[in-house]
Amino acid sequence: MIELKQTLDEDLRCAFSVTIVEDGIKTRLNDKLREVGQGARIPGFRPGKAPLAVLHQRYGEQVRSEVLQGLLGEARDKAIKDHDLRPARQPQLDDVSQEGGFSFTMTFDLLPTITLPDPAKIEIESPAVPATPDLVDERLEQITATQATFNPLKGKKDKAQLRDRVTVDFAGELADGRKPDQMQSKDHAAVIGAGMLIEGLEAGLTGMSIGQSKKIPVTMPKDSPFSGQKATFACKVTAIERPEFPAIDDAFAKSLGLEGVSQLREAVEKQVQERLDGICRNQAKQHLLDALAKAIDFALPDFMLAGEKANLAAQLNQSGERVDDKEIESIARRRLGLGLMFAQYAQVHDITVADDELNRAITAQAQSRPEQFREILEFFQKNPDRQQELRGQILEEKVVDWLLSLAKVKKKTMTLEALQKQADEASARQAKASKPKARKAAKKSEKTANKTASKTAKEKPVAKESTVKSATKKPAAKTKPAKPATKKTS
Repeated sequence: MIELKQTLDEDLRCAFSVTIVEDGIKTRLNDKLREVGQGARIPGFRPGKAPLAVLHQRYGEQVRSEVLQGLLGEARDKAIKDHDLRPARQPQLDDVSQEGGFSFTMTFDLLPTITLPDPAKIEIESPAVPATPDLVDERLEQITATQATFNPLKGKKDKAQLRDRVTVDFAGELADGRKPDQMQSKDHAAVIGAGMLIEGLEAGLTGMSIGQSKKIPVTMPKDSPFSGQKATFACKVTAIERPEFPAIDDAFAKSLGLEGVSQLREAVEKQVQERLDGICRNQAKQHLLDALAKAIDFALPDFMLAGEKANLAAQLNQSGERVDDKEIESIARRRLGLGLMFAQYAQVHDITVADDELNRAITAQAQSRPEQFREILEFFQKNPDRQQELRGQILEEKVVDWLLSLAKVKKKTMTLEALQKQADEASARQAKASKPKARKAAKKSEKTANKTASKTAKEKPVAKESTVKSATKKPAAKTKPAKPATKKTS
């Protein structure tokens, strides 16, 4: 009934001329109409007793369309089965004709044949950073900072210093004389060293005393409507409060729901180690991806490569970075090649993402922003594409974990500082080959340890939920809500 004739046979494309004779269509159409007639209510006829000619008149056009759609699917499936095809997407139809039957040309874009590297033969190096007592002490200090109380200073000679909370009136003026409303504020409270203000303001406020006024020059940040413009803030300090930190003792540990200070240190050490292990795992992942990228010697589907290049170009345009076409091509090939390899590893070794894994990941994202918990859940419910995107990210990490479990991974113990230096040197080498922002965009899912490693390694809380929220911030506790002219002036 369905005749296939191959008209194109290339590495990643093939095409077939498909012919379905009219007699076969009529037979399928009549059978389908009889099924419809069994339940159809047609005036003048009992159910199931309407003549075929009447059914043709009433339902013929609609049912024929359904029959042809079904035959089209059968032709597609036959081509895939008979020729052992691995389509990259639904076939393209051309030259469709219903004269004397049903005929069309069906063109497939195919996935490449990939010889996957044997995971057991992959050799990579992975850093191992222990949670030293110094790192544990530093994290404990951060936790106590979140529980600090602020005491007002009275003396006019007292000067603002690091970790003090200052209350300030400021009036901002751009170099062209404009004074935007978002650059004006009174009774604005900020902790020096917490990174809550525009860069330059904190340094300018340091050393000022109560009642003192000062003009502080700054450059407006990139995320401001006045990005890069010079400005001056006329500031007057109206209050200074100095923090008092709780002692790290049994009483403090019990306030966090723990038995004593030794259990507190154990909990902090465990969590610091978990963070460090995560950083080291990301570094190992980067080395793994670099090793796999050497095996990208297969052809890539043109339409997939074009889409990857377009996505990458859009990311770079959004960041304001200009990269030549050759660099975009190189990065896109790496990203697409790795993606296809991961997909094949997952298929061959039956690595999947269950619905409950996806739901847990969505819930975790929502819990990371308690104030938007419901909105985030609803966003994923209404956007299946984003669910699929998240599912793909989870699958990637599962494949990475599987590969790392089989690869020859050589552990190299080092300090956090050494790991940071290693990451800096790797970034410097990459910078010689490509622009930093382009590489950053290209490796969105290939994160390594970087200058934020130290902060990341120490930012998980220990006990109570109230501590959970504050312990992830810099050591600047119990600050008042930030008002306009903070770091984001928009």
